[in-house]
Amino acid sequence: MVTIEEAQQSKEKMDIFIDENYGLVGKAIRKLHLPPEDDYWQEGAIGLIKAARRYDKSFGTTFSTYAIPIIAGQ
Repeated sequence: MVTIEEAQQSKEKMDIFIDENYGLVGKAIRKLHLPPEDDYWQEGAIGLIKAARRYDKSFGTTFSTYAIPIIAGQ
């Protein structure tokens, strides 16, 4: 399991981190009561990548708490 800190330092680890946390996209889709269509998954993946790049531990939240609104907003 790759940590967010490791992922932010290496593209290869970022790819692994995104794969490991792709379930957050599904959680955001379900939270918004959207049908599980490919377009929502693709947009959610973009949101997940944005969240992973922007996350700062000093926010005082876990990555998933920070990422879900970013994914849902995408």
